[in-house]
Amino acid sequence: MCRNHAVSLLRACKVMKLAIVSCFSGQRNEMIYDWCKARGMDAALISSDFDHITKRKITDKNAEFIYIKTQPYYKNMSLQRILSHRAFARDAFDYIETLAPNLIYVSVPPNFMAHYAAKYKRKHPQTKIYFDLIDLWPESFPVGNIKNYPPFTFWRRLRDANLNIADKVVTECGLYQERLAGVVDKSKMQILYMARHDSGIKIATQLDEQRIQLCYLGSINSIIDIDTIAALIRGVAKYKPVVLHIIGDGESREQLIESAKNAGADVKFYGKVFDEQKKHEIFSRCHFGLNIMKDTVCVGLTIKSIDYFEAELPIINTIRGDTTRLVDERGIGWNITANSGETVWQKIAGTDAEQHAKMSHAVRVMFEELFSHNAFNRTLDKIFGSIA
Repeated sequence: MCRNHAVSLLRACKVMKLAIVSCFSGQRNEMIYDWCKARGMDAALISSDFDHITKRKITDKNAEFIYIKTQPYYKNMSLQRILSHRAFARDAFDYIETLAPNLIYVSVPPNFMAHYAAKYKRKHPQTKIYFDLIDLWPESFPVGNIKNYPPFTFWRRLRDANLNIADKVVTECGLYQERLAGVVDKSKMQILYMARHDSGIKIATQLDEQRIQLCYLGSINSIIDIDTIAALIRGVAKYKPVVLHIIGDGESREQLIESAKNAGADVKFYGKVFDEQKKHEIFSRCHFGLNIMKDTVCVGLTIKSIDYFEAELPIINTIRGDTTRLVDERGIGWNITANSGETVWQKIAGTDAEQHAKMSHAVRVMFEELFSHNAFNRTLDKIFGSIA
């Protein structure tokens, strides 16, 4: 049987076939894949064989997934990265041609994914396309107003010009929907918050009433706001000694450590910690987790904040949109700016065990309602609706 005839027969088949395609591996796509398989769908997860964080080929592959050979690159801002992303999008949709799915769930960025998905949709108009916007490029890059000029405007248009071909546009947070108002038909949009599995680890809080202990978790790179972290430490240290626990690493590590020390903090650096028990032990000694990025970054939620929430750790936050609203409405910590006044520093320094316990309980309730695996699956039930 020739290949084209075989594909035609597959398209005529009534079995629900779904392709999930993403340039970046991660728990989000795997949870979507698991949801589809649990409901009897014929699902395929298509991903890159290149780890975009470590900049290495993936060797520990899941036998159930499909890996597209991907051109490596070594700098996040480079022509090689752009060419690699374009080639992945092209090759992934070439592979999807052989699957003949009823629905393609496309993770964007890279923005080339929207471009090639639109080409596929024009060729196969009966195939449903769902976009999942897990980030906004170039809006999330900390490059200031230069984002409003070429080549960044061309990069943005590669995404925006193709979004409305989708049957649905899923966004990782509400802020992205606000930014896309006027670009995407609002009736197509649905929020699917980031989520993570509950580790089940419960460690009694071990707060030191004589000191305020803060935790920074995650990559230490150009998008974190080290000046605001230093201002926070300096402000709180007027009223109570500050300890900063750092879990993670990155090119700005020394700058963060030195700035924190100069601001008056006792710094404890752990490097990358992958053991959940160890990470939760560090969290248990902290009053707050730091969720602080530069205000030029367009982000409504962060992965690190979901880790804090799972561990019932309140946050100190500068992220706008969804997280700012949740902190205000849910009482799960404090929103600050680099110019926050003495009143905020006094309140943070004055956090006692009873106040912390109340915040921690609010964090747990919110995590279960919005960011747990069960919450994620409930939202997928709404997104996929009758096709499941």
